[in-house]
Amino acid sequence: MHFGVKIQLPTFSIGTLTGFFGVRPFMLKYTYRTSDKVKTNLDALIGKVGRVTVTIDSSQN
Repeated sequence: MHFGVKIQLPTFSIGTLTGFFGVRPFMLKYTYRTSDKVKTNLDALIGKVGRVTVTIDSSQN
């Protein structure tokens, strides 16, 4: 089966658009349901106690 570019390109384009507009909204709906409840990155560090391990020099910044 040797399909030419005239068949491969539209098939790829249709598959990509179907995957993007069909699967993505469905996955976002079910995978990010609890994302507002989980704090990550800097949001998770607010209010925590930390230890400074290097000298902070304000003249360098």
